Amino acid sequence: MPDTPAIYLAGPEVFLDEDMRTAIITEKQIILRRLGMVGLDPMDNELSLSDDTPPAEKALAIYRANRDLMDRCDGALVNLTPFRGPSADAGTVFETGYLAALGTPMIGYTLSAEDYQHRVPQPGQVGVDDHGRAIEQFGLMDNLMIEAGILGTGGQVFRGSQTFLRRGELFDTVLFETSARALWPMLGA
Repeated sequence: MPDTPAIYLAGPEVFLDEDMRTAIITEKQIILRRLGMVGLDPMDNELSLSDDTPPAEKALAIYRANRDLMDRCDGALVNLTPFRGPSADAGTVFETGYLAALGTPMIGYTLSAEDYQHRVPQPGQVGVDDHGRAIEQFGLMDNLMIEAGILGTGGQVFRGSQTFLRRGELFDTVLFETSARALWPMLGA
């Protein structure tokens, strides 16, 4: 373990406008530095792609660079706040699974206080969505594979206190710091 553990900052912040994204990532990195860790943002990759690089080639380069970044991290803080629907960002979910497969210590957090089963519309029968498909009833913050993957690394998922998220809200300083403090002892530093 290095003197200063590197922490991967998984989450949908990469999709925010640059000013908002930068402000959130900077705040996360300040908190982590104060706690003796360094935060690695998925956008920290130095990719040299030209404007005429085909989109699929750009996507593969970003995937490889982010995977390499995750490979060298000592831990991860995973923002699982619902994004574009009742569930966490799909890319963040993939990263959570990848990190779990590596055995990387992780702490998840979400601004939402509600269980996944309460965020999915159920217009008729409880536990069934409007297409007649079953909705997990495990009392978890999202699909069982996400939370169980984090628990499997020895981690946990912290929830915020919001039952209704304001549009675009993805960060809470206290929640993030609580999550970071919980990750520290998992790192064996």
